[in-house]
Amino acid sequence: MEKKLLSTIIGFLDKSMAAYDAGYADEAVHMATIIERFLTSNGSDRTLLLLSTTGIYLPSNTLPYLGFVRIEQTEDSVQFLASVQAGQDCLEKWIQTSDYVGEIIFDDNNLLISRKDILTNLSGTCKNQAFDPALKQQYALCLDILPESTHPEKENLYTGGIPYAQMRQIAYEVRESLSSMLETSGETRKKLDREIELAKIGARHYFYEKKDNFAYNRLINKDKRITDTEKRSLYLQTRKENAEEISRSVMLPQ
Repeated sequence: MEKKLLSTIIGFLDKSMAAYDAGYADEAVHMATIIERFLTSNGSDRTLLLLSTTGIYLPSNTLPYLGFVRIEQTEDSVQFLASVQAGQDCLEKWIQTSDYVGEIIFDDNNLLISRKDILTNLSGTCKNQAFDPALKQQYALCLDILPESTHPEKENLYTGGIPYAQMRQIAYEVRESLSSMLETSGETRKKLDREIELAKIGARHYFYEKKDNFAYNRLINKDKRITDTEKRSLYLQTRKENAEEISRSVMLPQ
């Protein structure tokens, strides 16, 4: 991954988050657009590694269920574990130390907002005008260096509030993740390359092709890029089980 690209996106996210905090609420739309393109652009080999005080995480939108998944790495292997399996305090500690405590990671059935929905519904929507004009040129530069997403544009159903705050939190995680990628050694990256590739395959299916959970499973099972062993590892936890566990361990901010 080109260091110049990472540095450019990190620089924009830093300024966009600062503008959001200063009152330019619709910077959340700009953040979503850049991040969604970065994650899902056709032909890219990119994924998001979200860092917290307790370890490395892949975001829920790259896997077939909601919530955090921890990568447990040894000298010989890398495996995915649900964060709650790795220790109940793992998720709770992360939530407590987040800049924005109100991260929504519950199941959609609870009528709360998933990360995937925030990214896809905010990305590419520019109907409001609460953007920082000083960032116009830098935003255009980021759009220019990231290939256009194949995701069809949606109307922005959000007017601010919690969804925008969640997008601000996601942007913070992504910024920290990209910063860590700049510092990761080549040897360590090699051990993660295959797992990252699997996450990318899963992200594309989940963003653009998933009709229901069974349809998603069929797509993954038909994908010749994934071995049988890797398919089993991808489904150690189901979306429903993980979401239910997280919903029991996280309290919404008052």
